Amino acid sequence: MKVCTIQAHEGQPEYWLICTTPALRIEWCHSRARAMHFSEEVELLNEEMRQVLAFLEWEACHWEERAMEHVQMQVPAAAVDTTTSATIPVILEGALDKGLRAYTQCQAAIQRKLFTHFSAQWNDVPTFIQSWND
Repeated sequence: MKVCTIQAHEGQPEYWLICTTPALRIEWCHSRARAMHFSEEVELLNEEMRQVLAFLEWEACHWEERAMEHVQMQVPAAAVDTTTSATIPVILEGALDKGLRAYTQCQAAIQRKLFTHFSAQWNDVPTFIQSWND
């Protein structure tokens, strides 16, 4: 294997250059491709983490909006016909309203908790990536 050294400008390190062997050039190309693939994977991972957090935030807001829509759609008490025997369905409807409201609030809380959990776990990833690149 022939290896030549090239002296860079003053203050810069010495660089090694592989001169002749085709097998070493091919290996260098493979290594460079792996390094570029790794860099691309890091970029993709960073973007996927951002998208997951954005989705969890959207999902929490979506559930909160559904809870508010359900509250606004409730029938006012004056609109209920008290002359018929509709008291049992009205009572069940009230329980259903409470259950649906509780479910939507629970789903929103789950999404917010997931958002907080992942944000905390991924908080140091950009710093790690930056230190890796330096």
